Amino acid sequence: MHRLVIALTTLLTLVGLTVVAGYLFIFAAQSDRVARAVPADASIYATVYLQPSTGQKLNLAALLGRVPGFADTASLDQKIHEIAGRLLGDAGLDYEADVRPWLGDQLSVALQPDGIDPGAAHELLLVDVKDRAAADAALDRIAQDQGLSPQLRDYQGIQVAVADGTSWALLDDLLLVGSDETTVEAAIDADAGRAAALADAGRFTQAMRTVPADHLVSVYLDLAGLAGAADLGDQLGGYSTASLALVVQPEGLQLAGSAPFAVDAAPSPAREAFALASEPSSLSEWMPADTQAEAVLFGLSQTLQAFEQQLALQDPGGEVIGAIDQVRAIALFGLGINVNEDLLPLFDREAALAVGGLAGGSPRGQLLLRPSDPEAAASALERMRGALEDRGLTFEESEAAGVTVTSVELPDVGTLAYALKDGVIVAGMNAEDVGAALAAEGGEGSLAEDEGYRSAWSLAGTRGGNEIWLDAGAMVDAAGDALGVTGDLRDILLQVGAVAMTAPSDDDHSEFHFVVTVR
Repeated sequence: MHRLVIALTTLLTLVGLTVVAGYLFIFAAQSDRVARAVPADASIYATVYLQPSTGQKLNLAALLGRVPGFADTASLDQKIHEIAGRLLGDAGLDYEADVRPWLGDQLSVALQPDGIDPGAAHELLLVDVKDRAAADAALDRIAQDQGLSPQLRDYQGIQVAVADGTSWALLDDLLLVGSDETTVEAAIDADAGRAAALADAGRFTQAMRTVPADHLVSVYLDLAGLAGAADLGDQLGGYSTASLALVVQPEGLQLAGSAPFAVDAAPSPAREAFALASEPSSLSEWMPADTQAEAVLFGLSQTLQAFEQQLALQDPGGEVIGAIDQVRAIALFGLGINVNEDLLPLFDREAALAVGGLAGGSPRGQLLLRPSDPEAAASALERMRGALEDRGLTFEESEAAGVTVTSVELPDVGTLAYALKDGVIVAGMNAEDVGAALAAEGGEGSLAEDEGYRSAWSLAGTRGGNEIWLDAGAMVDAAGDALGVTGDLRDILLQVGAVAMTAPSDDDHSEFHFVVTVR
């Protein structure tokens, strides 16, 4: 019996290892060969896998299967080639004749800013090549069709072509296209190991470990490098890099990312805002069920304070600081409202905006605030009301869902209504909007119970901190012919359900989840 147990255990172990190995072989995403030819100082690097893993292909087929004309998975590849052909055709390229025969599995873009002018950035396009001879012949035809007369130069044994502000070089398995000759030469040096490559940079490898391994598109951002190029190095608030990956799921698309947060390097207001983003908002329970768009921000007042502190250090006598001080002065002397003491504390925890009626052309909505100190917030509302009454404004009171709703007519602005219940301030452009939010929270149906809303967060896999949600399907349906698109693109847009983004924080990093669901 003992031998039988050992034999069965060994068999199960071997089967398990075989299954795992088979999954990794069949379903795993490809390695990033192109990053070895990207100079290490690149601040932006994005990659698209044209032949993704089998797992991503299966999910893509399931997703596109809901779109008319894409249900036949056997013709999926050809459909994608047709779309690529139309897109490149608009750029004057013959995809079938000049691109498809040699195009490999990976297409990447790298960018290195040079100052604050985007036009001065060094751009590099890197294309995986599966047939060098076909690519060489196609490049000659493309140059001729585009009316280019490239000057050929030798660099480290590699032929570099320069024409009309563009430079390119063809390696054995890679096409390099740069905005200038120096950029292409730097990529050649990185690929040959004569200069540091992004693939070997610790910040890059560490950042890319945080994204889902099996993905269709990946993006790397050197935030410190971008801020340094724009002379904004002191305004990062504790962030240095960020990485994102687009993953295809059967229910939709998910863009997942992460950015490490250096707590010790961040100013105090930024640390407070970061800590607040560790929990999901509950303000959707106050949003009416017909809400079509919502946004939630945590620690808005702390974020504004951190921004102002960094701005004051960067440009203490600048126009922006002057404009901020002017707004404070107008609020104080014109309305009697102290922005720092009365208004900003209302935004120190959760602030949300809910909007409905977008599809019908008659927007309505609510501003929802959950400050950290409800009693202090109530006192601040009373102080601001008293200041406005001293200036001749008249307040009226009504009732909705058993709660007092206060309304005031503001000159050159219109009606403003608000109510306070259970530590939450509900504001709107009229008492009806405020009443709708109070009714939603009272059990008459809220956005939190909407299936389209819930499915978006289910696809995201997590929810916390700042968030945005949009009923894109309703917008597309209302647009109709105004979409201005036809064919496959229109069919795809008509299947879009919701668009959502959430940015929760963890102990030492912020996450980013952007999703698009399908109907």
